[in-house]
Amino acid sequence: MGEIFKVFGSTVLVAQCMNLCLLTGSVIALFLLGLELFHKKRTVFIVASLFVFSPSNLLFSMYVNTEPIAFFPYLLGMLLVIRAFKRTERKQKLLYGLSGGVVLGFSNAIRSNALIALIALIIWGVLFLGRQTKKARQQLWITIGVVLVGLFLFSQLYSIIKTEVFMGKNGGINFGWTLYEGLDKETAGGWRQENSDVLYETIANYPIEEVQTVMLEKAIQRVSDYSPQTWINLLIRKGINIWIYNDYSYAFLMEDNGSSILHLENYLPQISFLVNNTYLLCLMTMVIALLSFFWQHRHKKTDGTMLLIALPLLIMILWHSLGTSIPRYHYYALPTMLLLTFYCAENCAIGLKGGLTLQVKGEEA
Repeated sequence: MGEIFKVFGSTVLVAQCMNLCLLTGSVIALFLLGLELFHKKRTVFIVASLFVFSPSNLLFSMYVNTEPIAFFPYLLGMLLVIRAFKRTERKQKLLYGLSGGVVLGFSNAIRSNALIALIALIIWGVLFLGRQTKKARQQLWITIGVVLVGLFLFSQLYSIIKTEVFMGKNGGINFGWTLYEGLDKETAGGWRQENSDVLYETIANYPIEEVQTVMLEKAIQRVSDYSPQTWINLLIRKGINIWIYNDYSYAFLMEDNGSSILHLENYLPQISFLVNNTYLLCLMTMVIALLSFFWQHRHKKTDGTMLLIALPLLIMILWHSLGTSIPRYHYYALPTMLLLTFYCAENCAIGLKGGLTLQVKGEEA
């Protein structure tokens, strides 16, 4: 954001306008991604509309943070990667794959969610080895390799231009702090001042390239005396912390705008109930859709592309069971929830329609 501020000035209006542009780009990328996955444009329009008017998205259109900056290139990168696998011409595969890797690399320079997507990409390739001919397997892994090359090239270029402590240095690890904070049983992976004090003390006493390694050692030391009961309690609280509640978006808006402009503080219980239950409905339907999707995939009723969208969600759930568990981090999962839900709903509707058609034809005969 520093470069944007240098050009247009460091004002809240500039930051919010940039956020709006990024979120608009995210909606467009989600719409185009839906066109690659769904049979009907109407389904894509519903998914994009629900995402636009979700409480989390309304929050990030007003609240300035890193989510929109990383989220737009993440969705755009996934769109390009999906196109790389669905196109048949070799030049298009290479172009989409390389550009997808570069864009995901840019997203990963801000937040690590793109790295989760690339891990999912490799797992997806392994899972599909048995379904492909020899030629198709070669094309599959060439495309995956091109995506990884694009990510590597951008990552190397970024590390040459600018290195930050949270990205590590000279090839060092970059997840020590996340694990140290995420494995705090007092906050169930949330923020507290004592953890930040430990980080700043480590930065002051160690070379910058060793900070993350030292924090990893501290994280291991922190959990060394955890009992099985403590682990179970911690994982349950972390899951509730990040996945169950969604009224944090309203709380953030209240902090900056609600009490002074909209006077929404008088309706806090009603709005929290609405926001949380709308999200929980989406979450429950997504779980059902996820089970339905794996059943459909097992019986080869999917082309496998949607699995590449679903896998990052599963890895994200696993990662946040260990790493930082702040409620707003499930924002990245919302488009996947919507895509999965409507993908399975559309497939079921097509299957049901086909069954009814066969039944009518049988009765006519």
